[in-house]
Amino acid sequence: MPVLRLYLDEDADLKPDYRLSRASLQHLIGMLRSHQDHGWGHYLEVLVFVFWLASATSYRVVSRSFNIPRTTVHDMVHWVTKKLLKLKNRVIHFPSHTDLENPVRLVVARRFNHHHAKARSIIERSFGIMKTRWRSIFFKSLKVKLTFAPEVIACCTILHNICVSNGDIMEPAEEVFRPDDNADEPHLHQDQQRGEQIREHMAAAVSAPDGPVAALEVHDYL
Repeated sequence: MPVLRLYLDEDADLKPDYRLSRASLQHLIGMLRSHQDHGWGHYLEVLVFVFWLASATSYRVVSRSFNIPRTTVHDMVHWVTKKLLKLKNRVIHFPSHTDLENPVRLVVARRFNHHHAKARSIIERSFGIMKTRWRSIFFKSLKVKLTFAPEVIACCTILHNICVSNGDIMEPAEEVFRPDDNADEPHLHQDQQRGEQIREHMAAAVSAPDGPVAALEVHDYL
């Protein structure tokens, strides 16, 4: 069991196989542990799940890597996924009021443009980091049921935040930002005046609010 032996070697670099640093992996194991977990079973579940996610390979390949039945790998992956999704409200949340900028001296339109551009830059970089860490997921075809795919992506975002909290950051690779040459050109909205009105309304709504925008509070985003 080379991948398991790799984890047992405290001097070994885990990122090539698990895509997480040892500190992040240990933190994850601790967060998912419950009072019902005993012995090596809990460790093995997490290692199997993270290895499967990092390699985006079949359950059969993972079962051979850990020398356990394929059905056991399937059960472990789905079990850890459920446990990990329960952490989303602890790990993923909107910025606090102190984290948000409040440039009161800027005019509404300029303020909106600034925040829109900044948010887009942050979002693109975040996706770039995720694609770099979980490149096997985003650049290969992971064979899972369609209903299970959103849960897998949600787990990627949760693990991303856990890694960031542990200083485990992978700078986005250049290729993840390369434009898709086959992508269709965007079509301009025919009702441009209506679009401008919507934009002005959005700018007024998000421009230096006293608290989170009400429309955002009613949703439970992942």
